[in-house]
Amino acid sequence: MKPECYSKIAEVPQWPADPRHNVFLTPGWTASVEGALTDRQRYLLERDGTGAVRGSAAVYGMGPGVPPFFTPVGLASGHLRNESLGALLSPGERARAARLAGRIEETLANSVVSTAPFGFTHGLSWSGEPGVLRPLVREMESLRGEWEADCSAVLYVEEHEGELRNVLEEEGYTAVQVGATCVLPVAWDSFDGYLATLSRRRGVLKERRLFEESGFTVGLEPIEDNIDTIAHLQARLQEKYGAAYDFEGERAVFRSVVDNVGEYAHMLVGRRDGELLAFAVFLERAGVIHVKMAARDVDRTAEKSFAHFNLGYYEMVEEALRRGAREINYGPEGYATKLRRGCVARKLYWYLKGPEALGDDLEDACRLVTLMHARRIESLVG
Repeated sequence: MKPECYSKIAEVPQWPADPRHNVFLTPGWTASVEGALTDRQRYLLERDGTGAVRGSAAVYGMGPGVPPFFTPVGLASGHLRNESLGALLSPGERARAARLAGRIEETLANSVVSTAPFGFTHGLSWSGEPGVLRPLVREMESLRGEWEADCSAVLYVEEHEGELRNVLEEEGYTAVQVGATCVLPVAWDSFDGYLATLSRRRGVLKERRLFEESGFTVGLEPIEDNIDTIAHLQARLQEKYGAAYDFEGERAVFRSVVDNVGEYAHMLVGRRDGELLAFAVFLERAGVIHVKMAARDVDRTAEKSFAHFNLGYYEMVEEALRRGAREINYGPEGYATKLRRGCVARKLYWYLKGPEALGDDLEDACRLVTLMHARRIESLVG
């Protein structure tokens, strides 16, 4: 039976197929990102013989202008042309990377992608029954033809997802490691237990002491009650790193979080003399905490107060213990900081299926990008 196809998440009768799936495939999150990257999206449902939904997939048509994290052409700008990754290559490998980046940019401008935008996970959910995934993957191929896309892709598959990886490989997709997601398993019953697992215990204790001596108090507060303040802090932080100050844009993001995933959203705040000077927003569902947005007042909070590390890591560990969470997910990038604070790096893959015109260059590009990321992680953990 051909999967059902819907163009708006509000029209879908059941989403996702497996209600235990992570927060980034809930109806609220999916609604919040609809239209954010593209106006072309389809939501697929696969049913069994009784009519019960046993599989679902969020699929998007990505074109020019989409951030490189959510489109296969980002393999060029986000990886093959990345200077810090390129520094891990030999001169010959760098020359090869430059040539392959040009080929990718020439041939993969438009794509059909299954992902959960801004969640850094794929867009597939299934019951675990055999035979569910293949019809969904093949329906993506149909959409590729309908939208005249250059390639199809499933983005951000974790290394432990063997069933999905096997189906994609059998359907002709090529795997490429694009980094890792950093996860802190909650394998202890106290902060002291967490501290005992770290090699830099003295450093952590010093950072906690300096935070307290800076006069901060920490608590949980509603996002909605503080939305203007945290939007300003987030906009100033982005400005510090080269972006334009965009208070309204940041406010809209926080408003969307409250409106669409408010039941999962929480915020730790750091106050000094009653003023909110730092925060960390996190989403919690099914025992997993996802740390999503954090900032401090860059004008009135010194870096040596370690507000970012205390709210994002040490107070988050305390909060995870209070909630009985089983892990804290910090997402990709920032590996050195995250690994030093106890995280483990779980490999993330994109699976790509390009046009025949790209030939062996796609596999060569995937091999080279995988090598770059393997060397990067090895340099940090080995």
